Amino acid sequence: MPDLKNNLLSIGQLQEKGLVVLIQHNSCKVYHPEKGVIMKSAMSSNRMFKITVVSLAVGTTCFNTISEDVGQL
Repeated sequence: MPDLKNNLLSIGQLQEKGLVVLIQHNSCKVYHPEKGVIMKSAMSSNRMFKITVVSLAVGTTCFNTISEDVGQL
């Protein structure tokens, strides 16, 4: 959502997706079971963990298809 400025992230929703959330030593880390650390953030002065999400451009993909005529007379 391009115009979204702020949102809250639910730790419960992350756990339902199979992610692990570790909060210790004034930092928060989110782990994926196969990819390892996927997010991390330091605690701000108001005791919140701000995560900035950056959307990466997806490269152009080319698909090759084969059409097979299976018609019978």
